[in-house]
Amino acid sequence: MEIDSMEIDSMKIDSMKIDSMKIDSININSEPNSNNLFLAFPRGIYQWIFKTCFLHPIHIILGFYYEMYLCGIMGIILFGTSLNYWYNPNIKSLARYIDMIAAFTIVPYHLYLSFFTDNKIICTGILISGISMYPLSLFLQYNLNYIKRAALCHCLLHIFVSIGVCFVYKAYYEQDMSKKWNI
Repeated sequence: MEIDSMEIDSMKIDSMKIDSMKIDSININSEPNSNNLFLAFPRGIYQWIFKTCFLHPIHIILGFYYEMYLCGIMGIILFGTSLNYWYNPNIKSLARYIDMIAAFTIVPYHLYLSFFTDNKIICTGILISGISMYPLSLFLQYNLNYIKRAALCHCLLHIFVSIGVCFVYKAYYEQDMSKKWNI
């Protein structure tokens, strides 16, 4: 049985397709982009998270309004790093690591602040429910391969943390005003 060079070339191409399919099945949640990096979520889904990043200006404005200037600046930093990463969320990009460092320092700082408010249940509870969405999102994405549900959990993370931070700012402002007016 003779195999001509055309058949060998097609076999090589077929084996290359199979190898690339294996890579895709290992990285089910991502697809290669032009930089040969992988996306955190498929196209069309990561835009959900990108759009929820635009909730950050609400708590940034409230941070400055309630005279919590450091928190307002932290909100600007987190907003900038989140927009930069979620615009094109490459898993192996520097933008991801910068966003994660910002989030892993700024969010716990706000959680720490929530422990010293008069309204701990609401402030801390909302923040903890938002923070708990992160490991849930990772579990759904990487263990169960529920991509849309994982993205939804990440969106809820942004929403709950933003709401919780707004309550923290308001609580601190009211505590400060009650001290000024001896109420």
